Amino acid sequence: MSDLITGIVGIGLVFGIFIIGIIAYIKLLMWVYYDANARNMNGTLIVVLVVLFQLIPGLIVYLILRKPVRDFGYQNSRNSQLWKFSLKYYGILFLCLLIASLLSFFAMTN
Repeated sequence: MSDLITGIVGIGLVFGIFIIGIIAYIKLLMWVYYDANARNMNGTLIVVLVVLFQLIPGLIVYLILRKPVRDFGYQNSRNSQLWKFSLKYYGILFLCLLIASLLSFFAMTN
């Protein structure tokens, strides 16, 4: 019976990690889109390029090559703060992965 409970908890944890990861990915792509538009760049094209080059390498290339901000009202807007929200989701995702790995470790040792 404990194997069944462990399996159910494991499946729920994996599903939760997957959902949190998708939310964080979408939030970060939304920030890239809004940031590129505020810098007079094609936001849709930039998002497609970031996705094609995978998230982290594409994001690093975008951060290096982006233009300076022309609209100073954007710097204090809600859309400019989306990256902070996505970092919170990535922090939650990291904690969930840590908990899942500890649970699987303890399940294997018992």
